[in-house]
Amino acid sequence: MELRKDLRGRDIRRIFTHISPDLDALSSVWFFMRFIAKKQLEVKFVPASWDGHDMGPHDVALDIDAGGLGFKGKKTFKGQVHSCFKSLVDQYADNETRFALKSLVKFIDRSDTYGGVNKVGDFSKNKGYQITSFIALSLSMKAFMAVHESDHVVMSRMMELFDGIFKINKEKLKNQKNIMKNSIVVGKTVILPESNNISARNLIFGKGYEALIYVNGNNIGLLTKGDLRADSPEVLQVIEDAGESREWFFHSAGYLAARGTRKDPRETGSKVDPYKLATAIENARKKKEEKIK
Repeated sequence: MELRKDLRGRDIRRIFTHISPDLDALSSVWFFMRFIAKKQLEVKFVPASWDGHDMGPHDVALDIDAGGLGFKGKKTFKGQVHSCFKSLVDQYADNETRFALKSLVKFIDRSDTYGGVNKVGDFSKNKGYQITSFIALSLSMKAFMAVHESDHVVMSRMMELFDGIFKINKEKLKNQKNIMKNSIVVGKTVILPESNNISARNLIFGKGYEALIYVNGNNIGLLTKGDLRADSPEVLQVIEDAGESREWFFHSAGYLAARGTRKDPRETGSKVDPYKLATAIENARKKKEEKIK
């Protein structure tokens, strides 16, 4: 059934959904309360075949038909039904919220419409989706159901998880904007004067850059992609010139050179100039490309 256009303006007082709720039902209730009603509402759990006879003019039914009064996802041309959660987000979320929920919607809709996600490979073409995390979300729901006999308790626990996922994703989007705004580009190397190198790495490498230099307080480090090594002779020379050869850590796999990390922070700043380090790794990259040619 199509969602009513006047849903946002209605004074909803109760939400009906099916007993033993799945991720679609739980996420739909969460989204409705957080982004449409914007308040806590009473939730009633009813059998999936419930005909909606108890619904009042200020009630809404989610992920159940409720005698034609409920809201479910849209049907595909093959007769499959998309998730209620996807339909709610598509119609009622603003652009920022929709983008922050994109991966969660993808997972729940894939699980609900096609009968579950069986392996990470099911999402292999969508690198941005945190598939492992969302499989854990599904397992968490099952664990709550195993421990608690109350659908209301399960819903309460899951609401907190959805809140957390949304907050993490929204903060991640904010950080990504700041990362690119504050970055200094040297060829295919990016210098980030102040950054969380782990959160920045995927974004930078995903945009086609091959090296990332981060400065985080007194810590400085170089992360590289593919077979470009952070311990190349050019990089080692810059570090030696600064008199810090014994102060840097080099990962044996070649993707990291660092003086200070989150696990082992430094109390004093480095004498290595990030721009000279960027120039060094760029020279190493160009030499590697010349050898390939």
